[in-house]
Amino acid sequence: MKKFNLNTGVLFTVDVKGIAVVNKVDNTHLFINYPEAAVWSVLVENKPGLKPVEMLGAILGKNRIETVEYIEQCLEFWRSLNLIR
Repeated sequence: MKKFNLNTGVLFTVDVKGIAVVNKVDNTHLFINYPEAAVWSVLVENKPGLKPVEMLGAILGKNRIETVEYIEQCLEFWRSLNLIR
């Protein structure tokens, strides 16, 4: 799985219904609902020793292969919006 890093000018806040993301450079915004919000939340923590695939698999109710595919889909979409690198 590729590393999760926010692009310059990208800010976010956690809301009770998801995550609001703003790209100040591109002047765009996105609201991420669950279950994608769970992926963002776990990956943005980026803590050493954190096992995001296992954690997200449990949250999403998916096996390891399905979880990795889902994470990669989220990352690809967020990269396409210039939110992460």
